[in-house]
Amino acid sequence: DISYMEQLEDGLGKIGPFEEIKFIKGASIPVLKFKTNEEYGDTKIDITVKGLKHSGLNCVGLIKQYLVYYRPLRPITLILKHLLYINELNDPYQGGISSYGLILMITAFIQSLIAKNVYAEYEANYGKLLLEFLKFYSSGFDSANCKIAPSFPDNIQNVYPHVS
Repeated sequence: DISYMEQLEDGLGKIGPFEEIKFIKGASIPVLKFKTNEEYGDTKIDITVKGLKHSGLNCVGLIKQYLVYYRPLRPITLILKHLLYINELNDPYQGGISSYGLILMITAFIQSLIAKNVYAEYEANYGKLLLEFLKFYSSGFDSANCKIAPSFPDNIQNVYPHVS
């Protein structure tokens, strides 16, 4: 409930270890964002409340499945998350990309390699996979005519049928 989130925002503002407290009511799922101070590790925290539009818990199960099926997903995600972080592009409310969105992008890319029967040559070389991912989304992805829609792990199909 939004009123509880506003009260929490106000309350956290009065406690020492929290800073940069901001409640984003207008988000599709309202979120309270804050950071702990240096003494508590400069940790960024987001709080949302489960509701009809909130599917976060369902998404956790899906991500766990993807991580089991696609071994390179975790290391590639961690590298890209760090690159996004150091370039301040990791906050979707500030124009960046969410971790979930990033995982879907990587998964869709991996699935496109599987559909083209070339995944084996990338699975053993994470550096090559990372470079191909960056190349694909920087110059090979037609964002005006295509969408990022990975399949469930057991239902892999060519998610980019125009790319061969």
